[in-house]
Amino acid sequence: MHVTATIDCTPEEARVLLGQPDLQPLHAAIAARMERRMLVELDRFSPDRLMKTWLSVFGQDPRSPAPRPRHGPGRDAKPPS
Repeated sequence: MHVTATIDCTPEEARVLLGQPDLQPLHAAIAARMERRMLVELDRFSPDRLMKTWLSVFGQDPRSPAPRPRHGPGRDAKPPS
């Protein structure tokens, strides 16, 4: 036996028909919270702020070479005897 049922309804009507919870208020709250956090963090990635950060790491003259990190004992260290 083969039964076919066609139901024409909106997604909200289908959700109610199947007894699913309404997540629209939760989605709106999460989206608003994400938007607030994005707006707060947006200042960190402004061009002025990025340039200030980069220049503090690499020095004020962009043409000067970056300082090389020192690993291990320095050149002045004596070899172990």
